[in-house]
Amino acid sequence: PTTKAASPETSPPGAKPTGTLPKATIEPGERDPVAMRLMALGETIRGSVDTLGEFPRSATVDLPAPKRLGWLAALGTARGPTPQWELPWNDPANDPFVRRRRDELLNPRLSRLVGDDGYPATHFAGNAGVGVGARRLRVDEPGAGAFGEDRRTTVDDFRDGLGNTILVFGVQERLGSWATNDDATLRELTREPFVNGPDGLGTGQPVSMLVLMADGSVRTIQQSTDAQIVRRMATLWDRTEGEAGNDPPLVAQSPAPTASSSVATAPGATSPEITKPEKPNPSATVSVPDEEPRVPAGERPAAEGDSESPRPVEVVIRKQADVEEVLRRKILRYEVSKPVARVVLLRELADSAGVPLLWNEEDLGDLKALLDERTVMKFGPGELGQLMREILPPNRLGLEARDGGVWIVPKR
Repeated sequence: PTTKAASPETSPPGAKPTGTLPKATIEPGERDPVAMRLMALGETIRGSVDTLGEFPRSATVDLPAPKRLGWLAALGTARGPTPQWELPWNDPANDPFVRRRRDELLNPRLSRLVGDDGYPATHFAGNAGVGVGARRLRVDEPGAGAFGEDRRTTVDDFRDGLGNTILVFGVQERLGSWATNDDATLRELTREPFVNGPDGLGTGQPVSMLVLMADGSVRTIQQSTDAQIVRRMATLWDRTEGEAGNDPPLVAQSPAPTASSSVATAPGATSPEITKPEKPNPSATVSVPDEEPRVPAGERPAAEGDSESPRPVEVVIRKQADVEEVLRRKILRYEVSKPVARVVLLRELADSAGVPLLWNEEDLGDLKALLDERTVMKFGPGELGQLMREILPPNRLGLEARDGGVWIVPKR
């Protein structure tokens, strides 16, 4: 789909630009339709930021926040009827504007096109942050996300980096008009599981969902992704060591991992320390590699309990997918004290590095059963790729970095 940026004459007034967003690109090849729809939305948002100097937001008028025209309405003014910003979004005078169906805001995998309010729906909602009521936080408060009821957000507010912060979620429950400034267009993380869970987030996949990042890239979040990592991806900033204040509010505790494991990166490495103790660790953080958007072909192993194994990969890689560089990241130590399936450990490491873990079912054949074997591990210092190879059964399976991911292959 092609979309245009909001016009400054019809959008809420904004400030002068304080930063710009990078232009996301897609390489030729397999293209997930939902990923393409999200990336098109990201391009439209980028145009608005370039024009107004801030991310789109609701109408700045003297109305209760849920009554105002919302941030998606600000992206719908370049063509068609002109909204009446001073009126409630559902005022009859706004019907010519809000009663339009906007295909660019719909997920091709979902069939429901009308919201609970009877208006044309959106399947995409802005990330409002972490915790009930996060949409009402100031932009500098812990737990705030990219969008809010009254929030003015600029590129400079993404202190964790544009590529590390979720901009837009897919939503499949509690649908409503794309023109609102409430739950239909603003969604918070409040209860686990975050993928296909009570918050109504999802993009139609059974055990994963796609999200639009603030740099215009699209990423997959699995149900198996550590909930603490997802929360931190949903906030504009995390408290660093020595900085006053508290971490973003965590409204739901993560379940204990299947094993006691920890990873530490060497000084100067691109990833900060990653820790996964028996109990959730609020200080755990993860960085995302610089990669190029594309959807690699292939299949990936399923998490334990995944009944849809294997299925097509849904990962979209950001900018120049140099997986080899990711695998060269330095690891000081890695220890798993209780037996865990090899594939679970490999997927945790791949998720933390931001790369897909893939295999070809026919190539592996009977060797696929080896991935379900349980193992313990003590490793370090060394490189991430070396660690992942040592988790695999010796002399039977190996790893290759190609086609935008890390592939499990039989040893020849």
